[in-house]
Amino acid sequence: MAYTFERLSIRGFEDTPVPNLLFHQQAETGHLAMIFPGYMYTAGMPLLYYSGLQLLEHGADVLHVEYTYSEQPDFPRLSDEEKAARLRADAKAAVDAALAVRPYQHITLVGKSIGTRAMGEVLADPRLARARCVWLTPLLKSDALLGQIEAAPQVGLFASGGADSLYHPARQAALASRPGNSSLVIANADHSLEVAGNFWASVDALQSYLRALEIFVKG
Repeated sequence: MAYTFERLSIRGFEDTPVPNLLFHQQAETGHLAMIFPGYMYTAGMPLLYYSGLQLLEHGADVLHVEYTYSEQPDFPRLSDEEKAARLRADAKAAVDAALAVRPYQHITLVGKSIGTRAMGEVLADPRLARARCVWLTPLLKSDALLGQIEAAPQVGLFASGGADSLYHPARQAALASRPGNSSLVIANADHSLEVAGNFWASVDALQSYLRALEIFVKG
């Protein structure tokens, strides 16, 4: 596996820089993967780090989008509409910058928690109509996100923890029943897909997710 890495010039909401890191295959590739992390769950943490590594091994260029909402004191106090506006601007800017790197034919989007809200804001982009979407601990209690996913053509893998207070069993099951979609629910796992107080169960949970991701990426 041979790749280099670089930072793209991405300016999002109100022209604010969006931190990022692009892992760039040295060989030609038509596959781009974009990773949208959680509020305080960075692209360097287990679920997203190993997702990126797996996609690199499948020959994709991988862009880690590292927005800084957890460092913005006002962000938690914003309305849902104001948060959506920031997510939309930053995610769209990241998509524009990434798609300018090469002529990609295959796109994989991976979002974790608030990163699933960012993904939802770009699903209607016609350039992403055939993307495959990985929804890690998706915020399906959000009516806005649910509506975006239901209206979009992309197929998805939905992975949640059964002990996650943000998990919505009925909505995830309904989405998973659509053609091409799949679902993984890990019993006793929390919002990080970890089992509190049980290291080896947490490792098993990570492996279960990565096996599901492997099947989904190959599909």
